[in-house]
Amino acid sequence: SEFSNYSTIYDLLRGRFPGVEVINTQAGQAIQVRGTNSLILAGEPLYIVDGIPVDDISSLEPVNIRSINVLKDASAAYYGTRGTNGVIVIETNLR
Repeated sequence: SEFSNYSTIYDLLRGRFPGVEVINTQAGQAIQVRGTNSLILAGEPLYIVDGIPVDDISSLEPVNIRSINVLKDASAAYYGTRGTNGVIVIETNLR
């Protein structure tokens, strides 16, 4: 896998996609898609893993990831209000 050089999903996402930031929080790490200039600063993006919405991607192993797409603005509108903070679509080799 092209992602096998990364130790965590957050390392993989850090600096790889324009407008995607990995933020250190008290609870660990969080992802913010639109950056600090977002109109809506609350919450992480919607995560879709193998077609299923999930709340947490921290346990995903980068070696198992086939592809990642980050959707913002109009392309995230397909997901309605759940996509307000952006959408990260991940396909794994596990399905």
